Amino acid sequence: MNTEQLTTLERKIERFSNILDQKPGDGLTVLALAEASFRRGLKLEALTAYQEVTKEKPVPEAHLAVAEIYSQQNMVNEAYGELIKLFEIDPDNVEARLLAHILTEEAEPPDEISEILAEPTSDEAFDEARLRLQIQLTIHNRDLQERTRNVTLEPGVVIHEYYVEEAKKKLIEVQEMLRKMLDLRRHNEELRTAPRPEPISAQPDGEEISADELGVEGAPTEAAPMEVALTDDQQGYAAPEAPVAVGEEAAPAQVLEVPSPEAASVELQAPAVDLQAEGQLVPDTVQPVASVVGAAAQLAPVPVPTEQPAVPFEAA
Repeated sequence: MNTEQLTTLERKIERFSNILDQKPGDGLTVLALAEASFRRGLKLEALTAYQEVTKEKPVPEAHLAVAEIYSQQNMVNEAYGELIKLFEIDPDNVEARLLAHILTEEAEPPDEISEILAEPTSDEAFDEARLRLQIQLTIHNRDLQERTRNVTLEPGVVIHEYYVEEAKKKLIEVQEMLRKMLDLRRHNEELRTAPRPEPISAQPDGEEISADELGVEGAPTEAAPMEVALTDDQQGYAAPEAPVAVGEEAAPAQVLEVPSPEAASVELQAPAVDLQAEGQLVPDTVQPVASVVGAAAQLAPVPVPTEQPAVPFEAA
């Protein structure tokens, strides 16, 4: 090919190769050669140069380019592996995030990739990535113009027409990347404004959770004391009678109500006279009631006359 027909990328590749012949192993030159070869579409040469760069030290651009080459060859797992290495260096790399989102449509990403994609990045990172893509767009646009010029200078040459079509494809790819990056930026804004779940704190020791707080129906609760209202019959209930031995008379029922002192004094005097006359003893079971009644009688004793007053007899 005539030197005048060489494109800018082809001139760069030739110049970088000459530098490496004189100074082999120069990292920056190898990286520049790899980038020029990658943009030129020389994937094998670019992959070899990038792998040589990453052996010396990790370079984000090198891992990204290798991941793109693997993805173009449908080597998704290998592409994910390069992206993991890249995110260890630069977790905010937008081009790598964009490539990872594209790869998720073909295969599930590893956990390391999913965790990165779930976190938002800064607007500055998107601005820098957009600037880099615009630079690539300018480079591929110039390459297309130069390829078109060669077709004009040497019409009918098939290789020139092939390069023109390849340059058009690359230009369209970069334009598509810019469009997808805009969508990714909207998604990043949604991640940033999405509410974050608050961590659930453990229940402090010594604090019990009531059944009402848990929302459990029918939980056993402590029985409240019941107040029983006694009826009139229950209030006048007498104590059970003491057992009566054979040959003894049953004692009168014990009434819990205490009568008035006047009534008690009058009612107990007559039975006392009858018992003394008959020579019978009062059963022991009556003593508690008699003692209570006697105590009440002492409060206000009512004298009972023992002799009937003499009534004068008047003859009819």
